Amino acid sequence: MRSLGKYLTLLALGITVLITGACSIFLGNYPQALSKGFPLSLKWSITLDDPITALSQTGDGILIVRTTNSVRAFDVVQRNELWRLPLTRQVDPDAAMVQNHTVYIADSKLLRAINLNQGSVLWEQALSKADARVVNVSDDLVIVDQPSDRLNVYNAQSGKLLCMFSRVEGMCPLTHPKVR
Repeated sequence: MRSLGKYLTLLALGITVLITGACSIFLGNYPQALSKGFPLSLKWSITLDDPITALSQTGDGILIVRTTNSVRAFDVVQRNELWRLPLTRQVDPDAAMVQNHTVYIADSKLLRAINLNQGSVLWEQALSKADARVVNVSDDLVIVDQPSDRLNVYNAQSGKLLCMFSRVEGMCPLTHPKVR
């Protein structure tokens, strides 16, 4: 019982250090911020017609917002919507993934690659499962989880299906030149 108490004390101390460190990093001087109140102020806001289900940050000052029925891109510096595309509703929607100025997102019917700046659809592929989700992207590959069934691997530039990894049958023969 004593070791459990020590463990919980150390865990609480570790969490306090992490929170203190995070506040110092993001807010500057932590004790000063607490003594004066947090220096947070609203920079801008927007009211959407659908509930927000997921957010993705691009690092280029663009915020990707997934709602129940659409995906939208906002320029957070200029404070305006850049583009919006309709999506079919998913039971448990996932955030978009961004790689090389391309947004990859799955809805209940399609996997899409979207140009980050213009919002134009670069390619799309039909999905066999309504709850499929993009789980990883690289310069060359997009990996989509088709739950309880398989992982599909697509070419990131063309959208061509390269292989399907079956959870039952095992590995797929992936002969992509840049896979290490």
